[in-house]
Amino acid sequence: MKKSLIALAVASAVSAPAFAATSNVDIYGKLHVSASFVDDQPDAISDLQFTSNASRIGFKGSEDLGGGLKAIWQIESG
Repeated sequence: MKKSLIALAVASAVSAPAFAATSNVDIYGKLHVSASFVDDQPDAISDLQFTSNASRIGFKGSEDLGGGLKAIWQIESG
């Protein structure tokens, strides 16, 4: 799950500048993350784990095409 969260964060950071020029883009989402600290034995290595629990991010927007036409779009990743 760590890899998917990292990929999602990178994709968001890369795509954000592309959407910045468009003023009619909405960014939405939900972040459901849990952290677990595992320490089984005194001699064992402790482990801190972050888990995504149905987190998602989405982008939606519209563009006026002229002549009374309008294009709408939406993309979401979970």
